[in-house]
Amino acid sequence: MKDPLDKINVKKLIDREDFETLFTAQLDLTPEEIERIHNVYYPTYTTFITNEVSYVDAWIAIRNLFISQETQIGERHGN
Repeated sequence: MKDPLDKINVKKLIDREDFETLFTAQLDLTPEEIERIHNVYYPTYTTFITNEVSYVDAWIAIRNLFISQETQIGERHGN
C-alpha cells in the first residue's frame, strides 16, 4: 500500500513506490510518463544517493529535472 503523500519523508531514502506517489498523487500521468519515472527518474535519484548527494538535494534535483524535461505535463494541466 502506498503511503499518503504527506507521510513520505524526502529527508530519508525514498523507495520506488513512494517516489512514484510523489508524482502521481499530484499529476494525472500517462502510463508512458509513469514508466519514465521508473526507468529514468528513479534510477537517476538513486545514482545521486549513491554518489553521496543528500536525500533532500537528490529529490529537489530530480523534481526540477522532471519539470524541465516533461513540459507536456505542464501544458496538459495548463501550468
